[in-house]
Amino acid sequence: MRFHVFATGAMFSVAVNALGLEKASAAHYLERMAGRFPNSQQATVYSEERCKGKAYTIKPDGKCTLLPEDLTGKINGASVPEGVVCDFYIDKRCMEPLWIGMEDPGTCNFSELEIGNQAKSVHCYDDTERGEV
Repeated sequence: MRFHVFATGAMFSVAVNALGLEKASAAHYLERMAGRFPNSQQATVYSEERCKGKAYTIKPDGKCTLLPEDLTGKINGASVPEGVVCDFYIDKRCMEPLWIGMEDPGTCNFSELEIGNQAKSVHCYDDTERGEV
């Protein structure tokens, strides 16, 4: 009987601890998905080479981001922080790839990649929780 009570208590303790970890993990995920990214964790695109000119920040939330009208088709550089990956598209729905997989530090000279003045939408995501293959 004592063993049964002990075993039940131990299982309850493990379940409560697991639930606490699960809640913490879920809270972290929801916080990230709610768009609470520090500026240092956001990608920034620029209208001019050398990462100058008009700038626009993009959250790594895994969603397709339509560039503002004044920057659509006018991006010439991007700064991408560590742990973030951005994909650039020539359409407004992230369906027609221009450049896939831009990582830290990005590039401030899109003309070198022959992708300047073409992007209309961008998809950035947090790559820190994906396992390496």
